[in-house]
Amino acid sequence: MGRFTAAWELYKAQEDVIAACNEYDIKVTLFHGRGGSIGRGGGPTYLAIQSQPPGSVMGTL
Repeated sequence: MGRFTAAWELYKAQEDVIAACNEYDIKVTLFHGRGGSIGRGGGPTYLAIQSQPPGSVMGTL
């Protein structure tokens, strides 16, 4: 349950950051530190991108 809760809280925090940046017309780029090889704790990059809140990627990675 701890891993799920941590991931959910990060997701919600990213939504808050995106909303604040949109409100003040600030371009935001979040570094998620995800993707890469399985052995290094990553996984398929496309899955990492798809799991991010809407508006958090905005064409940059």
